[in-house]
Amino acid sequence: LVPALFPRHLMRSRSKVVCGKTQRFSQTSKDSSGPAMAPPKQNDVLATLQTVAANTGYVAWKLAKSTGNAAWIASTSLLVLVVPLIVEMDREQVMTEFENQAAGALAGKP
Repeated sequence: LVPALFPRHLMRSRSKVVCGKTQRFSQTSKDSSGPAMAPPKQNDVLATLQTVAANTGYVAWKLAKSTGNAAWIASTSLLVLVVPLIVEMDREQVMTEFENQAAGALAGKP
């Protein structure tokens, strides 16, 4: 289950990020880079994966919710602002056609 979720080359990493700085795990305590640090345990990797999955789900949910809110605002604005304008333009066009027809009838054109 774990290899399918987390690539092996990342599981075997010998470095750890602490406070923005990358620390290398040493094989022996004779390394001059500092005290020897044990590689992360499998439980740590699983805990990290669970945290990443939970955070990804949370971000996806917030994105979907925000997108839904934006769509509602856009559709409501369209109904309130644009639809009455279209209706009024249609009325004006019908009235202009009626006036042109009446003017033609008064001038004697059939």
